[in-house]
Amino acid sequence: MKKLIFGTLFLALVGIGGFSCKKTHEIKTLSKTENTFESQKNELQNILKDLNSEEKDGPGWWEKFKDWVHTKSGTSQRWVNGQAACFGDGGCGPCAGMCPFGLVEGGDVGNISDSELSAGFRPLLFTFVENSEKEIRLIVEIPNSYKSDFVTNNGVYVAEDTYLPAFLVAPIKANTILIKKGFYPAIIDSVSGNAQTIVDIIIN
Repeated sequence: MKKLIFGTLFLALVGIGGFSCKKTHEIKTLSKTENTFESQKNELQNILKDLNSEEKDGPGWWEKFKDWVHTKSGTSQRWVNGQAACFGDGGCGPCAGMCPFGLVEGGDVGNISDSELSAGFRPLLFTFVENSEKEIRLIVEIPNSYKSDFVTNNGVYVAEDTYLPAFLVAPIKANTILIKKGFYPAIIDSVSGNAQTIVDIIIN
């Protein structure tokens, strides 16, 4: 009987220990995600401060290249072979977010036609910035009118890893630029109401 009691007690302790370990791992993962989100937000704030500053001394950030693009909003439209897919017949919803595949040139001032809007396209301003250490970041600006299409929970979801088209790659003098899927913090401009976010990219 004693052996049975001790055996049961041992299994109970193992079970508690396993559950506790799992909980700790989940908390660490959540903490890491929150830290990444906050660090990206802090970096974006520092970059925007440099871009808006009249002082051009020091190792701050400056604008390298910017261009308007038209893209779909949402996170996915439907699933094909286990992957989110967009077929060009409207937005890539249902949730707010950015579909970076299917990017097209947006012109000099970001005007967009009624037919493009009906097809699910929205205008975004892509700005590549650089610092003295040759680091390059991508800032995406969302006009106030289309903020609800892209921003949710104070951030912007990017649906999937996608290579940017040549018209955005050539001015950076790169071979490829990969925009990374993820959830990125958004900062709302107090004057224009536009949302801005910094998006992870890999340049080759």
